Amino acid sequence: MTKLLRATVVLLAFGTLSCEAPPPREEVTMTYKVTGAAKSASITILNEQGGTEQHDFKVPVNYPIRVYPGAFVSIIAQNMGSGDMACDLEVEGVSFRHAKSTAQFGVVTCSGNVPEPSAR
Repeated sequence: MTKLLRATVVLLAFGTLSCEAPPPREEVTMTYKVTGAAKSASITILNEQGGTEQHDFKVPVNYPIRVYPGAFVSIIAQNMGSGDMACDLEVEGVSFRHAKSTAQFGVVTCSGNVPEPSAR
């Protein structure tokens, strides 16, 4: 019994000593973008706190927010008239989601998890 207890203590101590804390996560700037020939759009986004916001914008739209990698982000944009329209989710100028509509009063949706820095 004593040998088993010593072995357990040694294994627990070894496991504890070899574990390293993960590096601290840093927020990144993620930008909601709406582009195209459309003149204006009604846009619904998830904000930094995870709530929804709705805005009417003239196109093009660049709406940056600060989030942690892995955060779920989403934009829904409805064209308020005619002309093509696209949405993108970008981190550091690189798009990780894209959608396009050519329909009058069309809707585009881009959503996903913000990629880890090493995944971009």
